[in-house]
Amino acid sequence: MTKTSYELAIMLLVTVSMTFMHAAQAVVIDFESATIGTDQTTDYIEDGFRLSVLVGDYDVNPSDAFIGDGQYLALERTNNGIEQSTVKIDMFGALFDFQSLVSSSFGGRITFSDGTSELFGDFLTEPVTVAFSGHTNLTWIELSSRSNDFFRVDNIALNIPEPSALILTALGLTGLGFARRRKNVQKNGGRS
Repeated sequence: MTKTSYELAIMLLVTVSMTFMHAAQAVVIDFESATIGTDQTTDYIEDGFRLSVLVGDYDVNPSDAFIGDGQYLALERTNNGIEQSTVKIDMFGALFDFQSLVSSSFGGRITFSDGTSELFGDFLTEPVTVAFSGHTNLTWIELSSRSNDFFRVDNIALNIPEPSALILTALGLTGLGFARRRKNVQKNGGRS
């Protein structure tokens, strides 16, 4: 292979790798496999995401009039309304993008690892799908009750990078490294 065609092949590989770098796999946390019950404090894992209790506890409730699409997560104030419940959702340190969730609440808050937060209005009694933008490359999100009642959440939609896109990117970077090494070897007369 000539030097020019080798460099073109490397540039093409890098371009293709960068194109696929933004591909993502959608995941929806719907709590259907969670154990129904109140005052839970154990970690819950679904589709590679971990839900951990930071403060208080959480409930997993069956379908009802507030969120009619199967089981859902409910965060309520504990200790007679003194302490808000907060749970953290992460992927064990891996990055993900937050897309949307279904909520029915009397007040809640989502805090993102990028330093921003979103408040949910009081007295939202009908389930509403709330879409978000700009919350990318997160390592965690926190869901908290914030008023004297509850924050109900279901169908949390997240995107995670495709492993194949990461592999293509790694191959592209490896190819660039080999091309640079080869160029240095040729430039130095066979010495690396």
